[in-house]
Amino acid sequence: MQSENQVQQKPCMLNTLVKDVIQYEIFPILFNKSNYTTFKNARLTSSALQKIVDSVDGELYCQRLRALRIKQLATLSKGTLALTQNGDVYVWGKNIYRPTDARKNTPIKTPKRIKQLKDIKTLVTGDDCILALDASGTVYSWGSNEDGELGLGHYRRVHTPKKINRLSHVKDLVTGSYHCLALTESGEVYAWGHNAYGQLGLGHYDNVNTPTRIEGLHDIQSIVAGKYHTFALTRSGEVYACGRNTSGELGLGHQNDVCRPRKIESLSHIKSLVAGDNHCLALTQEGNVYAWGKNTFGELGLGNEIRVVSTPQRIHSLRGIKSLGAGFCHSAALTESGEVYTWGYNQDGQLGLKHNIRIVRTPHRINELNNIHQLVVADHRCLAITDDGQVYSWGKNNASRLGLRVQDNVNTPKQISELHDVQNIVPAKNHTTAFTHTGKVFVWGENRAFQLGLGHQANDVPTPQQLNKAALVPPTTTKRCAEAAHHKLKITILR
Repeated sequence: MQSENQVQQKPCMLNTLVKDVIQYEIFPILFNKSNYTTFKNARLTSSALQKIVDSVDGELYCQRLRALRIKQLATLSKGTLALTQNGDVYVWGKNIYRPTDARKNTPIKTPKRIKQLKDIKTLVTGDDCILALDASGTVYSWGSNEDGELGLGHYRRVHTPKKINRLSHVKDLVTGSYHCLALTESGEVYAWGHNAYGQLGLGHYDNVNTPTRIEGLHDIQSIVAGKYHTFALTRSGEVYACGRNTSGELGLGHQNDVCRPRKIESLSHIKSLVAGDNHCLALTQEGNVYAWGKNTFGELGLGNEIRVVSTPQRIHSLRGIKSLGAGFCHSAALTESGEVYTWGYNQDGQLGLKHNIRIVRTPHRINELNNIHQLVVADHRCLAITDDGQVYSWGKNNASRLGLRVQDNVNTPKQISELHDVQNIVPAKNHTTAFTHTGKVFVWGENRAFQLGLGHQANDVPTPQQLNKAALVPPTTTKRCAEAAHHKLKITILR
């Protein structure tokens, strides 16, 4: 028998998500296909909805709702991962996960839950490795391991998640191409993997296959990994850098690789950093922007033709900036008021400025974009999410990855008409994933390795397709909720 307090805590979940769950997820289980056809376009009364909520055990129903909500998507070139609100991880694609009973090189055609991962908090991916962080601060890894990037003490490929025993109390993870970093609750940083350029910050240039603490880094707030270089941002806004520096991307005033973290003396009060392949951008707490590194294609936005800038320089035309993005050789900034500015390499239209002038050396506003909430900058393309969840896409269109029903590159932002109420977008090399506030997952682009999870193989999928929502829910939860509703409900319909 429920206590009065328990009854009061039980939510009255009569919102859009609940209606969608009941009408399109539970109905097909409760009724046979012919009856469901009659019901699927009907409108439920509030009393009928309340009966459903009241009749299904509260905790089971909450599990069901959490399972339907996507917290994060992560991508590899040939695979995709989804993390649900209840901490479950699903994978699909090729060479991304292989249970012991699966044949070698067998692709996962539709989302498959990794049963040994529970209560996961976040996922990160390198070029071909995966890390998962759970709520207790424990880290799991699997995938390619040629440079020791799994942190497991050896260099063999691993097909299923394995616990990294040398790590605990971790609060954040980042990966470069082949090196990994972990930030602990106490503000210390551990590094492992590829180290040919000193990007691990351990004082040498040898690969390391177990997490090793970086001496000299304390009170760290966040970490950023470029392709072959690393940054650490302290709580006081100072920046430390190490790794490859052939283009001055460490911001230290020279072009020599560095194997121990060095403070960038000219930066202070830094709020966040982004790293492109060979250039970097920093955002101050006041909303100003600094840039350094390779500048062959104007990607620093400084208005000059100097090919390498080894110390941070302020981009004076940018003020009131909210976030930054760095692609392969282009850059972008989102203002607090929702405007977007771009600069750098533009041969594929990735600046969205209605032309393909190859190099743009200063920031230019994209006039077609307003009220932008989030800006996503990938290698040679960009995507923008508006305040109301609409999505715009532009740039290089390999494998129809822009989602625009066209095959050519696009040099001005175009709305992806199939997407609404979008919460986040995650681009991979040649495919793209997105999820909405109500937990729907959409995928498009290259699908030769089944990386879209649609159950079929195709070279390209040019427009967003929704994944089967039921595939992202533990079957036991679905069955128990449906059985509870089936035995206790009498549903009324309002025509």
